[in-house]
Amino acid sequence: MTVRFPVSAVPQKETTYKCMIFDLPQDGDYHLVANKPIIDNVNMMHHIIVYGCGDAGNSSIPLMQPYDCFMSPGGGCSEIIGLWAVGVSGQCHHESSGFRIGVNGYKRAAFE
Repeated sequence: MTVRFPVSAVPQKETTYKCMIFDLPQDGDYHLVANKPIIDNVNMMHHIIVYGCGDAGNSSIPLMQPYDCFMSPGGGCSEIIGLWAVGVSGQCHHESSGFRIGVNGYKRAAFE
């Protein structure tokens, strides 16, 4: 599964936090055991945190639309399930571990 922020202009501020909530597959149960970032501008990116969302079904935050945030995406998304920082090429967990997504797991996640 590939999820990306839409192409966006970089604000003229020193530090900007952007978040985006997105749906995860819900046609079965899956385990997130690896992630690999797609970074188009390594000179602008500092880190990415992927949060699993609890019951975000009542959130008023639109899906797949970046919004300003500061160190928390809100919308019931608070459990870290992935991260990236400069110099890291991705993460792999042991195949018998990971994070459950789908019917009996996280149904949404958020980028920060």
